[in-house]
Amino acid sequence: MNRLRELRKARGMSQDELAEATGLWQGTISRMENGWSPAASTVKKLSEYFDVPGEWLMGLDVPARNGEKDTEPQSVGVAEETAAVM
Repeated sequence: MNRLRELRKARGMSQDELAEATGLWQGTISRMENGWSPAASTVKKLSEYFDVPGEWLMGLDVPARNGEKDTEPQSVGVAEETAAVM
C-alpha cells in the first residue's frame, strides 16, 4: 500500500506512532504497506485518521480529497477559479 506509506511519511510518523494513534498493531501497518489487503474496519480507521476515502487508500482511482483525482495536477482548480472570477 504505497499510499499508506506516503501518508504516514508525509506526517513524519513511524509505523509504531501510526499504530498507537489509530489503535492498530504495527505489524498490520507493515503488512498493509507491503501489499496485504486488510479488513474493512482497518481501512476505515486509517481513512478516518488521514481524512481520505478508503477506496483511495486502497489504490483505486477515486478523488483523494476536495474533488481532486489522484492523477490530476494540483493546479487544475486554479484555472477554474480564475475563469469563474472573470
